[in-house]
Amino acid sequence: MPAKQIVTNDIINDHIISLLNLEALPDEQRIGLIGQMVDVVNQRLLLRMLHEIDPAKKSEFNDLLDKGSDQELNQFVERNFPDFLDMIAEETIQLKEEMVKHVKGQ
Repeated sequence: MPAKQIVTNDIINDHIISLLNLEALPDEQRIGLIGQMVDVVNQRLLLRMLHEIDPAKKSEFNDLLDKGSDQELNQFVERNFPDFLDMIAEETIQLKEEMVKHVKGQ
């Protein structure tokens, strides 16, 4: 198996706290770090969705982001982004890889 695949598998399967050796951090700091990472993934997902969406549906999407209910937004995402769960996984893996490289000084 190529080294890249091994690294990717570790990043997929291991929790980011373990990957970065941050187990010694107090719970409050770990929770804060995870919260910041979730925010980054959410921002990346939103940008990706805005970039990939059909221009004819972009206005509807923006309206739902501004004024829609969570249920309406979820239904829109399900209809227009059938690979949304894959998108979440991809963005999460990418962020983990970036953080691991940064910590290791690569």
